[in-house]
Amino acid sequence: MGIRVVARLFVVRDTVVIGSNGLVEMLEAIERHGSLRGAAEELGLNYRRLWARLVRAEQLAGGRLVERGRGRGRARLTELGRMIVEEYRRMEDVIRGCGGG
Repeated sequence: MGIRVVARLFVVRDTVVIGSNGLVEMLEAIERHGSLRGAAEELGLNYRRLWARLVRAEQLAGGRLVERGRGRGRARLTELGRMIVEEYRRMEDVIRGCGGG
C-alpha cells in the first residue's frame, strides 16, 4: 500500500470554488482558438456545454473571464481570465518545485 500526499489546486473567490484544472484548460483553449466553438471542439465538448461552464464560472468569479465579440474568432481572455490562468499555472510550478507534482 503506497501512501502519498497530493495537492489539488482550486480557483476560489472568497470561499466559493470557481473551478480547477478544467476551468484553466478551458480558458487556455479559448485563448488559443479565439473562439468558444474551437475550444469546445478541442476539449471534446459540445458548444452549449462549454458555454454553460463559462457562464457559471463567470457568475462565481463575479466578472467576465472571456470577452466575446460578434462573429467567429472573436473570443479572448479578459484581464481576470488571464490572471486566473497565470496564477494557477504559477502555483502548479511552485508545487512541482517542492516535489509535489
